Amino acid sequence: MNKKIEWLENNEGMGLYVHIPFCTNICTYCDFSKMYYKKEWVDRYLEALKKEIQQYAIDVPITTVYIGGGTPSSLTTEQLQTLLQMLQVYTNNVLEYTIEVNPESMTCEKLQLFKAYGINRLSIGVQTFNEKILKKIGRQHCNQEVFRLIYQAQEIGINTISIDLMYNLPLQTKEDILKDLQIVETLPITHLSYYSLILEEHTMLYNEHFEGMNEQEEYTMTEMIREKLGQIGFHRYEISNFEKNGHPSLHNSIYWLNQHYYGFGLGAHGYLQNIRYSNTKQLSAYLRGEFLLCEETINQTESMFEALMLGLRLANGISLSLFKQRYHIDLLAYYQERLQPFFDQGLLIIEENHLRPTSKGMDLLDFILLELVD
Repeated sequence: MNKKIEWLENNEGMGLYVHIPFCTNICTYCDFSKMYYKKEWVDRYLEALKKEIQQYAIDVPITTVYIGGGTPSSLTTEQLQTLLQMLQVYTNNVLEYTIEVNPESMTCEKLQLFKAYGINRLSIGVQTFNEKILKKIGRQHCNQEVFRLIYQAQEIGINTISIDLMYNLPLQTKEDILKDLQIVETLPITHLSYYSLILEEHTMLYNEHFEGMNEQEEYTMTEMIREKLGQIGFHRYEISNFEKNGHPSLHNSIYWLNQHYYGFGLGAHGYLQNIRYSNTKQLSAYLRGEFLLCEETINQTESMFEALMLGLRLANGISLSLFKQRYHIDLLAYYQERLQPFFDQGLLIIEENHLRPTSKGMDLLDFILLELVD
């Protein structure tokens, strides 16, 4: 059991996500809400963002804050200070305060600003340490910028550091992935998100008709990555996320535990009082103050199923007692017919009063979830 996730599970958290959609360049695989950086757009965006946040009149304690994108570090130091000042009233007592950064847009001055405003976790977009592949997917940094950023952050006192890596990239071989993992072993990081490239429509790679691994090749690569990371001390606590020395992403765990969170900014999503909402992805509408795109009330049946689907992503699984406390229904009795085949196949187990996936179950989680949806 991961103790931090267990604590979060027993103490309902409240997350706050802020989306910064601006980038200095667009990666060939990216399908997030994003656009090229323009100073005047960012200035206006931050004004609109402040208005959106004020509309919610937040009066509950915030557990985690996550600033994502886009590329939040593409903002100038002055713009970042404006953003962090705006959020300061909500961040004084948070357990985890994360910002996503790209190495090429970071400076010591920005790191010092982050530290001064209480940011205690960096999520660094790396994707691969093969610089030829980096160029192919539209990344602008080099390895030395990654290494320098990690060590500078540590010197300043930001010690909880996550990096993002990807496999199934164009031109990437098994040897490239093994080399990436060898470099990971040398770095003083505490968290790693390792994703297989998902080819989304309207991305440059999709338009170039890139074809990645087949299903069997991808499964084999996932197994290899998991095994190698385990050998160097990284524990897989979620299907694509690995932590070292007890440092999972608390903010993302709020999502997987089906807890509540605010979402602010272009294209952001939130979940409050059983209402899921989505913001507009149109910058012009957002700047006019037309923030909300749609909202949906989640009834108990839907909420229970979401809790099941999301909770099975975690190695900790789902607390049977807390599920019953929340919904007044016995999870195993309610879903017995649908879950039994996965118990029989050794994909799910009951352990420490939790329903959780086995190691094989995590590897085949997409199959389990598809079967449950059907």
